[in-house]
Amino acid sequence: MIRGVNLKRLLAIASFYLINFGLWELLKGYIGPEWDSFLVYVIIFPLIIAIFWKEIRSEWKEFSSILKTKSFYVKLLIWLILDLLLTGLLLWGSSYFGWDILPQNNDSVKEQMTVVPTYLTVIQGCIFAPVIEELVFRYAIIGKPKNAIAQVLLFRQAS
Repeated sequence: MIRGVNLKRLLAIASFYLINFGLWELLKGYIGPEWDSFLVYVIIFPLIIAIFWKEIRSEWKEFSSILKTKSFYVKLLIWLILDLLLTGLLLWGSSYFGWDILPQNNDSVKEQMTVVPTYLTVIQGCIFAPVIEELVFRYAIIGKPKNAIAQVLLFRQAS
């Protein structure tokens, strides 16, 4: 079993590495740089889902029971309000103090959005990327935290 876990970890980390480095180079020139990025995520997303399918199913069973409680929605609302307030504070701080908070690949994302349809870019940025990152970091690199607050903070950090 330990060998299987290590193999899963290695496959996940290698896949994540391919997102950032290797696979783009293989696709370069066939479609165009803007589509290459999207295609990399289309290839890696089902691979990561397949690697961690057992863990995803287990987590879903646990999570679906939590969804039935009223306290979950109260906590969710509190976290969403807190997130909104902190995001507003960060945006105010970046404007007031001149902080540069945009990611370094912001121009690449803008170029991609002019070529790739917006709905596909949204799927890539809001579904593919955070799910891949969460699964790779949670199961392959740092492990699943035992504390619920740590889980929420790590998930928020990944998104």
